Amino acid sequence: MDKQKTSGRWLQEYRVRKNLVRLYTALTILTMLSLVGSAGWALYAWYFSYVHYGPAAIWNWIKNPLLLSALLLPLLLLFLAQWNRLSQIRVRTHTRGLQILRGQKKINIPWDAVQEIYTTATQYGINGFIWKKKAGIRLATNTARREVTLEADLAEFENLVQTVKSSIYPRIGIAVDKLLASDQPIDFGPLQVSTRSVSVSGSSIPWEDVNTCTLNNGRLHLTYLQKDRERTIRLRSARVPNLDLCYEILKKMSGA
Repeated sequence: MDKQKTSGRWLQEYRVRKNLVRLYTALTILTMLSLVGSAGWALYAWYFSYVHYGPAAIWNWIKNPLLLSALLLPLLLLFLAQWNRLSQIRVRTHTRGLQILRGQKKINIPWDAVQEIYTTATQYGINGFIWKKKAGIRLATNTARREVTLEADLAEFENLVQTVKSSIYPRIGIAVDKLLASDQPIDFGPLQVSTRSVSVSGSSIPWEDVNTCTLNNGRLHLTYLQKDRERTIRLRSARVPNLDLCYEILKKMSGA
């Protein structure tokens, strides 16, 4: 069967950012040279100690370069594996779906097979000090609940995210509108939304009691009144499927 007919018209190909590939290339080369240098140091230390001090002194002379080599070898393997992984990743968008390539492995995902989009956010830091934030999206399909993750290491990642969402959300939005029109609850992971209330972990909150609904730092914040006291529910964005649609409905229903 013609590939153009099965995938639709080709739109764009996304690869890992060039600066990231160059970084791991440089780290791999630098670590490799350091490993060669430490091996040469160990060889010279062995020869020098054997000639001048005899076999008994060899270990004292070579233990430091051997220890350095033992530390550098796993680093080299790590950088090499990461370089190889990043250099082979490609994501192609088509009018009918998405294709993910990792070397010779191909994953084809039709747009109409995607049921849920999850927004992921990873923070790197210690004790509240954040030096890096990394975003991504996870797609859950109706094919044996297969999930694939698209990471922000890709160049023009925001453009890819918009393409994915604009290709999937309109179809899901129609299904959501039909459920609301028929007064059926909508499941957004830990949230269940209906025309009368929003439920979280089994607790139902009428829309008139909801004060605010915000997205901040990868979390969904929902404040509401309970017995004249304001309470706040905080949910990680990664737990809420189709977050954009959910947030839009929460804002619309609550008037927040």
